[in-house]
Amino acid sequence: PGVSSSTMSDPSLAYGNDGTLYYSALMHGGSGQAGTLFVTTTADQGANWTDPASGIVAAGATGPVVLQDKEHIAVDQANNNVYVAWTPIGGTNDQEVVFSSDAGGVGNGFSFAAPTVLTTAAAFNGCLNQGADLTQQGAGGRLYLAWTSFCSGFGHGDPGTVYVTFSDNGGGTWAAPV
Repeated sequence: PGVSSSTMSDPSLAYGNDGTLYYSALMHGGSGQAGTLFVTTTADQGANWTDPASGIVAAGATGPVVLQDKEHIAVDQANNNVYVAWTPIGGTNDQEVVFSSDAGGVGNGFSFAAPTVLTTAAAFNGCLNQGADLTQQGAGGRLYLAWTSFCSGFGHGDPGTVYVTFSDNGGGTWAAPV
């Protein structure tokens, strides 16, 4: 919604337990433009896709401009729950790592939960927290999320710190990042 460009970036893929391929990406108009995060699926290896408009995780905005950025997707092999983590650039959760989930996947229609901010500790204040990467330890197991926090800049050679957190209940609660 609100984005007429066909420019897409930051693709991420994960399979459900029934062979459905889940694809997350960003649709945007380029640098400094609003960007929407969506999930679409294919059951026939890409010949046909579900409507991305029915799988919107977080819409971009203009006023202020919000670009959803650097998302990653995982699908729980036990129940097809879909997990997405990313960084909004601009707006309320500017430069924070956020997480959202959908219970049951495309089989019952997408309905992503409101984002949960994971970088709330003082150590993350004023930092660019970006590059979310999700993985799960076995079907229905512990969900891990890693990202990099850039606190002294974001240029070539600037230091960053990699943080990891985990959830034992599908993203309902998270351990303190280490």
